[in-house]
Amino acid sequence: MRQSQYNAMFLWMEDLIMSMEHRAFVFDNERFDSELRNLLLNAGLSNNINKIKNFIEQNKEEIKNPYYGGIIDDNWEDTMSVKDVQEYADFAMTAYYEPDEDMGLAYAWDAVISILKSIKYKKAEYAVLGKPIKKKDFCVDPGCCGLGIVKASDVEKIFEQLSELQEEFNEMAEEFESDDDIECDDIISAFEDLLSLYESAMDEGCGLLLTF
Repeated sequence: MRQSQYNAMFLWMEDLIMSMEHRAFVFDNERFDSELRNLLLNAGLSNNINKIKNFIEQNKEEIKNPYYGGIIDDNWEDTMSVKDVQEYADFAMTAYYEPDEDMGLAYAWDAVISILKSIKYKKAEYAVLGKPIKKKDFCVDPGCCGLGIVKASDVEKIFEQLSELQEEFNEMAEEFESDDDIECDDIISAFEDLLSLYESAMDEGCGLLLTF
């Protein structure tokens, strides 16, 4: 591949990252880990939807529509488009969060990570993106743009660390030059949103679901 093609591909990927909207939800990861994690991962490895579908049917009072919100009805599969393991996983995971209560960082997420890294915060990516749900070659990722979890056991410590860094973060945000024209005030506001997100999770004794 020629250098010009590499450059074009790099620019395309950069534009894609900039256009990705960060979404975040308070998520009961402890229940998810005990009830659904292994089921999803094994279903993904075998490419078999049956056990996920059974889980949804057996827990319909807790399952929300990830596209429109609200508890699903008897015709919930009619709203699906692909009906693969990833889409069924998308529905099943709503037993542990509220899809209409998005507290994400919108388009400033990448700038927040960059600044946190510049001030040597080692957990920058984990704090904003979480850790993937993965087993062997299968990764739970319904939107195909990335999905991660922050454990409830990590939330309080990360909140404390981020709070201690707020003043330094704000100073760096004043000097930060964003490739996607995000204003300083938007970056500072996004960091405040990140603190609020962790505070909400801490108040509920939950973890976080982070996606795009």
